[in-house]
Amino acid sequence: MPAPRRTAVSYSRFSCLLQADGDSLDRQERMYRQFCERHNLTPGKEVFADKGRSGYHGEHRTRGRLGQLIEAAKEGRFDPGTVIVTRLVAQ
Repeated sequence: MPAPRRTAVSYSRFSCLLQADGDSLDRQERMYRQFCERHNLTPGKEVFADKGRSGYHGEHRTRGRLGQLIEAAKEGRFDPGTVIVTRLVAQ
């Protein structure tokens, strides 16, 4: 009997809003879906993304979606074995 599929949670970030004009979001989403397929993961419904938030000063942790993702994990809102998949685009 095959092992049950684990769920993947997506986190992506890019630091410059100009990157939203290109294909950064679409490319990251494609890469996430491909990663899930290769590793037999079910993509989760909720997507955590910090658009235009620099990681340098940690704002994405204190006021961004990364902080919300961390809190959700601490609160046990994800099933055991859930995989967090990160995708970061540098400027």
